[in-house]
Amino acid sequence: MAPTAGVDVVVVGAGAVGLAAASALARSGRSVLVMERHGGVAREVTSRNSQVIHAGIYSPPGSLKSTLCTRGRELLYPWLEGRGVAHRKVGKLIVAVDESEEVRIAGLLDRGLANGVPGLVLLGAREVRAREPRVVGSGALYSPESGIVDALGFALSRLADGQLVRAGRGGGLKASPSRRSRASRRLGARRWRTGDSRHSGSGRGNPLRPRCRIRC
Repeated sequence: MAPTAGVDVVVVGAGAVGLAAASALARSGRSVLVMERHGGVAREVTSRNSQVIHAGIYSPPGSLKSTLCTRGRELLYPWLEGRGVAHRKVGKLIVAVDESEEVRIAGLLDRGLANGVPGLVLLGAREVRAREPRVVGSGALYSPESGIVDALGFALSRLADGQLVRAGRGGGLKASPSRRSRASRRLGARRWRTGDSRHSGSGRGNPLRPRCRIRC
Protein backbone atom coordinates (compact mmCIF):
# COMPACT_ATOMS: atom_id res chain seq x y z
CA MET A 1 0.00 0.00 0.00
CA ALA A 2 1.41 3.39 -0.94
CA PRO A 3 1.94 5.92 1.86
CA THR A 4 -0.89 8.26 2.78
CA ALA A 5 -0.98 11.55 4.63
CA GLY A 6 -3.09 10.15 7.48
CA VAL A 7 -0.45 8.37 9.55
CA ASP A 8 0.65 9.14 13.09
CA VAL A 9 4.24 7.88 12.99
CA VAL A 10 6.74 7.06 10.25
CA VAL A 11 9.56 4.72 11.25
CA VAL A 12 12.50 4.81 8.84
CA GLY A 13 14.40 1.54 8.89
CA ALA A 14 12.96 -1.98 9.06
CA GLY A 15 15.62 -3.57 11.24
CA ALA A 16 15.07 -5.11 14.66
CA VAL A 17 15.00 -1.75 16.47
CA GLY A 18 12.75 -0.04 13.94
CA LEU A 19 10.23 -2.88 13.82
CA ALA A 20 10.21 -3.26 17.61
CA ALA A 21 9.47 0.45 17.94
CA ALA A 22 6.82 0.22 15.24
CA SER A 23 4.98 -2.71 16.77
CA ALA A 24 5.03 -1.06 20.22
CA LEU A 25 3.59 2.14 18.74
CA ALA A 26 0.93 0.14 16.91
CA ARG A 27 -0.03 -1.54 20.17
CA SER A 28 -0.48 1.89 21.74
CA GLY A 29 -3.20 2.64 19.16
CA ARG A 30 -1.17 4.72 16.70
CA SER A 31 -1.08 4.22 12.96
CA VAL A 32 2.48 3.47 11.88
CA LEU A 33 4.22 3.37 8.52
CA VAL A 34 7.59 1.61 8.29
CA MET A 35 9.78 2.74 5.40
CA GLU A 36 12.77 0.68 4.23
CA ARG A 37 15.12 1.38 1.33
CA HIS A 38 15.89 -2.30 0.76
CA GLY A 39 13.51 -4.89 -0.62
CA GLY A 40 12.92 -6.58 2.74
CA VAL A 41 13.41 -6.34 6.48
CA ALA A 42 16.63 -6.77 8.48
CA ARG A 43 18.96 -6.24 5.52
CA GLU A 44 21.65 -4.23 7.31
CA VAL A 45 22.91 -4.26 10.94
CA THR A 46 20.28 -6.75 12.14
CA SER A 47 21.50 -9.42 9.72
CA ARG A 48 25.19 -8.59 10.17
CA ASN A 49 25.84 -9.15 13.84
CA SER A 50 26.62 -12.14 16.05
CA GLN A 51 22.90 -12.71 16.85
CA VAL A 52 23.83 -13.23 20.51
CA ILE A 53 21.39 -12.63 23.34
CA HIS A 54 23.59 -10.91 25.90
CA ALA A 55 23.05 -11.55 29.58
CA GLY A 56 24.10 -8.06 30.74
CA ILE A 57 27.56 -8.68 32.16
CA TYR A 58 29.77 -6.02 30.64
CA SER A 59 28.10 -2.62 31.07
CA PRO A 60 28.65 -0.50 34.20
CA PRO A 61 26.03 -1.14 36.89
CA GLY A 62 23.30 1.46 36.93
CA SER A 63 23.97 2.57 33.37
CA LEU A 64 21.18 2.80 30.82
CA LYS A 65 22.94 0.20 28.68
CA SER A 66 23.03 -2.36 31.48
CA THR A 67 19.41 -1.69 32.41
CA LEU A 68 18.21 -2.10 28.83
CA CYS A 69 20.33 -5.20 28.26
CA THR A 70 19.15 -7.12 31.32
CA ARG A 71 15.52 -6.08 30.99
CA GLY A 72 15.59 -6.73 27.26
CA ARG A 73 16.90 -10.25 27.83
CA GLU A 74 14.15 -10.92 30.37
CA LEU A 75 11.51 -9.84 27.86
CA LEU A 76 13.11 -11.39 24.79
CA TYR A 77 13.13 -15.09 25.72
CA PRO A 78 9.35 -15.24 26.40
CA TRP A 79 8.68 -13.30 23.19
CA LEU A 80 10.76 -15.72 21.11
CA GLU A 81 9.22 -18.76 22.76
CA GLY A 82 5.68 -17.51 22.36
CA ARG A 83 6.08 -16.73 18.67
CA GLY A 84 8.15 -19.70 17.62
CA VAL A 85 11.27 -17.72 16.71
CA ALA A 86 14.36 -19.94 16.56
CA HIS A 87 16.66 -19.40 19.55
CA ARG A 88 18.70 -21.33 22.09
CA LYS A 89 19.82 -20.45 25.61
CA VAL A 90 23.23 -22.03 25.08
CA GLY A 91 25.16 -20.21 27.80
CA LYS A 92 28.60 -18.66 27.40
CA LEU A 93 32.11 -19.17 28.75
CA ILE A 94 34.28 -16.09 29.21
CA VAL A 95 37.68 -17.78 29.38
CA ALA A 96 40.81 -16.69 31.24
CA VAL A 97 43.72 -18.00 29.19
CA ASP A 98 46.09 -17.74 32.16
CA GLU A 99 46.14 -16.70 35.80
CA SER A 100 46.69 -13.04 34.94
CA GLU A 101 43.23 -12.92 33.37
CA GLU A 102 41.45 -14.60 36.27
CA VAL A 103 41.33 -11.25 38.05
CA ARG A 104 39.52 -9.77 35.06
CA ILE A 105 36.84 -12.45 34.92
CA ALA A 106 36.37 -12.14 38.69
CA GLY A 107 35.70 -8.45 38.09
CA LEU A 108 33.19 -9.37 35.39
CA LEU A 109 31.47 -11.66 37.88
CA ASP A 110 31.10 -8.78 40.33
CA ARG A 111 29.80 -6.50 37.59
CA GLY A 112 27.33 -9.08 36.31
CA LEU A 113 25.97 -9.74 39.79
CA ALA A 114 25.60 -6.00 40.35
CA ASN A 115 23.60 -5.86 37.12
CA GLY A 116 21.29 -8.60 38.37
CA VAL A 117 22.42 -11.33 35.96
CA PRO A 118 21.40 -14.71 37.45
CA GLY A 119 23.39 -17.93 37.52
CA LEU A 120 26.90 -16.56 37.01
CA VAL A 121 29.63 -18.82 38.34
CA LEU A 122 33.43 -19.05 38.16
CA LEU A 123 34.83 -22.34 36.85
CA GLY A 124 38.27 -23.87 37.28
CA ALA A 125 40.36 -25.24 34.42
CA ARG A 126 39.06 -28.78 34.93
CA GLU A 127 35.43 -27.63 34.87
CA VAL A 128 36.08 -25.65 31.70
CA ARG A 129 37.52 -28.70 29.97
CA ALA A 130 34.56 -30.81 31.12
CA ARG A 131 32.17 -28.38 29.39
CA GLU A 132 34.31 -27.62 26.33
CA PRO A 133 37.14 -30.15 25.84
CA ARG A 134 38.81 -28.07 23.11
CA VAL A 135 38.98 -24.88 25.17
CA VAL A 136 42.26 -24.30 27.00
CA GLY A 137 42.32 -21.89 29.90
CA SER A 138 43.00 -21.52 33.58
CA GLY A 139 39.36 -20.76 34.35
CA ALA A 140 36.20 -19.14 33.04
CA LEU A 141 33.09 -17.21 33.97
CA TYR A 142 30.00 -19.17 32.96
CA SER A 143 26.85 -17.26 31.99
CA PRO A 144 23.85 -19.59 31.64
CA GLU A 145 21.50 -16.79 30.49
CA SER A 146 23.44 -15.96 27.30
CA GLY A 147 21.96 -17.30 24.08
CA ILE A 148 21.61 -17.03 20.32
CA VAL A 149 18.67 -15.97 18.16
CA ASP A 150 17.57 -15.94 14.55
CA ALA A 151 17.68 -12.15 14.08
CA LEU A 152 15.67 -12.20 10.86
CA GLY A 153 13.02 -14.36 12.50
CA PHE A 154 12.82 -11.89 15.39
CA ALA A 155 12.45 -8.93 13.03
CA LEU A 156 9.69 -10.69 11.11
CA SER A 157 7.90 -11.49 14.37
CA ARG A 158 7.82 -7.79 15.26
CA LEU A 159 6.49 -6.92 11.81
CA ALA A 160 3.78 -9.59 12.09
CA ASP A 161 2.83 -8.35 15.55
CA GLY A 162 2.27 -4.81 14.33
CA GLN A 163 0.24 -6.00 11.37
CA LEU A 164 -1.94 -8.18 13.60
CA VAL A 165 -2.63 -5.15 15.79
CA ARG A 166 -3.70 -3.28 12.67
CA ALA A 167 -6.14 -6.05 11.80
CA GLY A 168 -7.66 -6.16 15.27
CA ARG A 169 -7.70 -2.59 16.59
CA GLY A 170 -7.65 1.06 15.65
CA GLY A 171 -3.89 1.47 15.41
CA GLY A 172 -1.61 -0.56 13.22
CA LEU A 173 1.46 -0.95 11.10
CA LYS A 174 1.99 -0.76 7.36
CA ALA A 175 5.28 -1.56 5.64
CA SER A 176 6.47 0.15 2.49
CA PRO A 177 9.11 -1.68 0.42
CA SER A 178 11.96 -0.16 -1.54
CA ARG A 179 11.31 1.31 -4.96
CA ARG A 180 13.82 -1.30 -6.21
CA SER A 181 11.69 -4.23 -5.05
CA ARG A 182 9.04 -6.08 -7.07
CA ALA A 183 6.37 -5.12 -4.56
CA SER A 184 7.25 -1.47 -4.99
CA ARG A 185 7.04 -1.69 -8.77
CA ARG A 186 3.62 -3.33 -8.49
CA LEU A 187 2.49 -0.46 -6.30
CA GLY A 188 3.90 2.10 -8.71
CA ALA A 189 5.92 3.72 -5.90
CA ARG A 190 8.78 5.89 -7.04
CA ARG A 191 9.91 7.94 -4.11
CA TRP A 192 8.76 7.99 -0.51
CA ARG A 193 9.97 10.97 1.43
CA THR A 194 8.32 12.65 4.37
CA GLY A 195 6.61 15.83 3.30
CA ASP A 196 7.21 15.12 -0.39
CA SER A 197 4.23 14.96 -2.73
CA ARG A 198 6.16 12.63 -5.09
CA HIS A 199 5.24 9.49 -3.19
CA SER A 200 3.31 7.60 -5.84
CA GLY A 201 3.57 6.68 -9.48
CA SER A 202 0.71 8.98 -10.34
CA GLY A 203 2.63 12.08 -9.31
CA ARG A 204 -0.48 13.57 -7.69
CA GLY A 205 0.24 15.74 -4.67
CA ASN A 206 -0.71 14.12 -1.37
CA PRO A 207 2.25 14.76 0.93
CA LEU A 208 3.13 12.36 3.71
CA ARG A 209 3.18 14.46 6.88
CA PRO A 210 3.15 12.25 9.97
CA ARG A 211 2.97 13.62 13.46
CA CYS A 212 6.29 12.01 14.31
CA ARG A 213 9.28 10.48 12.53
CA ILE A 214 11.67 7.90 14.02
CA ARG A 215 14.90 6.99 12.24
CA CYS A 216 16.47 3.66 13.18
